[in-house]
Amino acid sequence: MMGREVYANPYILTHVDSELFQADSSNITREELILKMDQYIKSQTDEWFRPWHAIRHMLGLYQGKPGGKMWRRYLSQNGTGKNARSEVLLESLDVVQNARIKTQTRQIV
Repeated sequence: MMGREVYANPYILTHVDSELFQADSSNITREELILKMDQYIKSQTDEWFRPWHAIRHMLGLYQGKPGGKMWRRYLSQNGTGKNARSEVLLESLDVVQNARIKTQTRQIV
């Protein structure tokens, strides 16, 4: 059932090469992945392409991490439909980063 885990938690694939092939791989951060996907979405010229076609596969990117629920909710509410904007991915990143800051602040206090 690896396919289900990968779809629910796509970030798990960042460790595959180092685990299976003992390859030196610099792990890409979730934030770097989001920036790369944002560039990809903005580079699409196909008239039938919608940002949601790519974004929907990233819903589980923050699975089990602070702000993950907010990430999924923001993308689901703002990234769907005919008029979804490509900026929604970067906006979702802001939501997650703000949630992390709030969580860290609560832990310090």
